[in-house]
Amino acid sequence: MTQKRAVRMLVPERLRRAVYERLGARQRRLRPLRLSNVLENHLRYEGELYEPVRYSDRLREGKRDWTQRWSMISRVLQQYDAGSILDIGCAEGWFLRRAAEEFGCFALGIEIDDRRLFRGEVSRLVDESECHAIMKAKLTPASILRLPTVDVVLCLSVVHHVVRAEGVEGGRAFLRSVATRARKALVFEMGCREEHEMSWKEIMPEMPEGQDRFMIEYLRSAGFHNVRVLGATPSLRHEATRSLLVAEPCDRQLASREAEAQTVTEKL
Repeated sequence: MTQKRAVRMLVPERLRRAVYERLGARQRRLRPLRLSNVLENHLRYEGELYEPVRYSDRLREGKRDWTQRWSMISRVLQQYDAGSILDIGCAEGWFLRRAAEEFGCFALGIEIDDRRLFRGEVSRLVDESECHAIMKAKLTPASILRLPTVDVVLCLSVVHHVVRAEGVEGGRAFLRSVATRARKALVFEMGCREEHEMSWKEIMPEMPEGQDRFMIEYLRSAGFHNVRVLGATPSLRHEATRSLLVAEPCDRQLASREAEAQTVTEKL
């Protein structure tokens, strides 16, 4: 006779259930503590954060200032009555969490860096924070078309990396696909040549009429209209500023067809 069967025969079912429920509750209480310790050790040895991480009533600040950007982003979410957001290149997912907790948004982030994704997801699990999550993906114009459509898309400090790899036209194709995912608005920023300490500065396009004018025209050429500058915030190393803009998709169905056609052409 096995031990498990003996327990079933000797211990009343109601008592067994009570014990199992108590053990389950204990495991649920211990899980956040264990995850918190794992995250604490990770943060101790894995370098600095890009965005803040909050867990167990502790807040670890990131190297990029977020307060000014969040102030402007939150106004956009309220203006467009956003119920869902997609953050492309979300880092640790700080803006996802703020949007979910402050405005009740359903928030999905895309991130390729394993360390940033790990920090954001584990901190979410520690605090049992709901309605936001991060998934890993390397996005291309084609793969963006498979993402869900949402009310507002955040695309912050991503496109200059696309430009570095694929050129200005590659960045435009990326944004054309992004335009198909936004039902109401896009919030956008990118790096520029004025960030002299960055290795990619020479690859960035010239902006003779200024950063704001270049980005307004760039977004218009990628399928957006009603493009406005929200403000400017310090760059990563504070040697320049990055403009933050909001734009609306011109025609999401048309943009989707154009993006798909562009993708097919590139494959040929």
